[in-house]
Amino acid sequence: MVNAALVILSVVVLGFVLVRYFLLMEVSVLDEGMRPTLQKGDRVLVNRMVDEYEVGDLIVFARGDAYFVRRVVAVEGDSVAIQGGVVALNTFLAETQERGVETYTGYDRVDPEARGVQAEGPPQERAAVERSCARALESIGFESHLICLGAGPDDRAMDVEARPIFEGQFFALCDNRFDCPADSRDLGPVGKGAIRGRVTHLMSREAPLVAPSWSQQLLGLWEAL
Repeated sequence: MVNAALVILSVVVLGFVLVRYFLLMEVSVLDEGMRPTLQKGDRVLVNRMVDEYEVGDLIVFARGDAYFVRRVVAVEGDSVAIQGGVVALNTFLAETQERGVETYTGYDRVDPEARGVQAEGPPQERAAVERSCARALESIGFESHLICLGAGPDDRAMDVEARPIFEGQFFALCDNRFDCPADSRDLGPVGKGAIRGRVTHLMSREAPLVAPSWSQQLLGLWEAL
């Protein structure tokens, strides 16, 4: 009985290790580009076994040595444009509903004409400033999520003219459309081979009201299996 129990325990531990470190990964959010959904300093659980991605999915993709957490807003076969920070998918502009204003500590504004700096240097190299975010619920088809639009006259989001998304590509944006170090507006569509997985759960947050949840971790493990 003791030997059988040790074998079972060993198998369980080995399975946990394999899933935890090979099928899943934890990624830290390094910027405020996904606010209000995610904040700088958050740690998220990523399912590395996902092979298909849909509009609305949060994905992690690699560009050089940097990992980016961004939201898929268009998939292969779609046409996408960005107007005033809002997605227009296949010529239909997403509906938006105002959800109030929040203030957070960000960094010196990234000029829409000179973005993508995160791929070259960490955001800590820019001075911290107080920033306001006009929250809105953006609905793309049957999928809805919160986004941040500029709350002031100088807050400009980088717009994009309509462009097709080809096979094996995904258009991924920051939820924070005006204070985003880099996304597909400047990096271009994300190739499927660059995607490391889909975000399934928020694991931890520096804010005191959110703590790691074992139930979330176990659910993430179950989804990976």
